[in-house]
Amino acid sequence: MNEVCPVKENDYDNSAVDRAIHVWLDRGVNFRDNLFSENYKFNSLKSENADIIKLRNYLMLDSDEWYVCLAQNILTSFTGILRKVKNNVFSKNLHELPNKPNFKPQELSIVNDGNHYSYFKSYAGQFPIPTKFKIEGASVNMVKIMTDTGLSYNVALKITSDYGSPPEFLGYSILRADWGEGFPFKGALKYAGLWNIGMQVELDYFPPSIDYKNWISEVEGGVTIDNILNNTGLFENYSLAKEPLEKLAILYSSLILNYDSEIKLK
Repeated sequence: MNEVCPVKENDYDNSAVDRAIHVWLDRGVNFRDNLFSENYKFNSLKSENADIIKLRNYLMLDSDEWYVCLAQNILTSFTGILRKVKNNVFSKNLHELPNKPNFKPQELSIVNDGNHYSYFKSYAGQFPIPTKFKIEGASVNMVKIMTDTGLSYNVALKITSDYGSPPEFLGYSILRADWGEGFPFKGALKYAGLWNIGMQVELDYFPPSIDYKNWISEVEGGVTIDNILNNTGLFENYSLAKEPLEKLAILYSSLILNYDSEIKLK
């Protein structure tokens, strides 16, 4: 008589794989390009803690998934802080993470201003970082710059419009301005058409680089982080940290430790 092998449950538990990623994004599925390991049993926290909500916002964790790759990169650079995060294994090595998205304006193009190069500067403005900029013709020599984070201000503008040689059907306009720190660009932009009052262009924005010292300064000025650090036992670590990147690593880990404590109460 043949014996029937008993059916055993699969004891394999993959909840530790990319758990930090899941906590940072507050979801366990639906990742772009299947970049991270999925966990359909992950419990989303949806924290109502105002400080946690603000910190997530300032760390850009609800924005493009590249910011989560940046979080992994920073946290794994500080092994002493990484050890405080339990039950987590990253599925991707750092060299397997995607490169930063290239930011290319669609309605405008970057052109050099004479002998001077035009370029987007390292981001050192207010946080959260805008993901969209809108430039609107406010008057003959003025434009209004607006962001999806609520920033709005006017800058003086110099415009050169022409049809070119050979003539372009719509003509073109070269826009020159001291764009200000709110719009981290230096130089001239080319608009396909004749720029006029009321004209609008919208730019999807991604910073070419970030000033980390400014980032920490913005976080400390906009978020009451002492409460989070005290509740997660990281206040002393943060106080002794000297480098902005180390402070960011501690803040990333504090979100995971806070998740572990909050989720137990649900």
